[in-house]
Amino acid sequence: MKLLNIMLAVMIALLFPFENRLLDGGTRRYEPITKVYCVDLLHRINDTCDGFIVGTAIYIFGQEVYNNSRIVYE
Repeated sequence: MKLLNIMLAVMIALLFPFENRLLDGGTRRYEPITKVYCVDLLHRINDTCDGFIVGTAIYIFGQEVYNNSRIVYE
């Protein structure tokens, strides 16, 4: 029972995400130490500098599995 609790605590610690802020206009990236998955809350400047790309992108083992980003002209 004690070993199970220790293993559970280690798994939670390894999979708990930390927030990183990227310098691309406001994107926040959440990823754990193990880098198993990554969630990006996108808010970056468009390539043509006439709007922002906003949305959410989810990556598992480096492969994109979900992306609902769109360009918003403000």
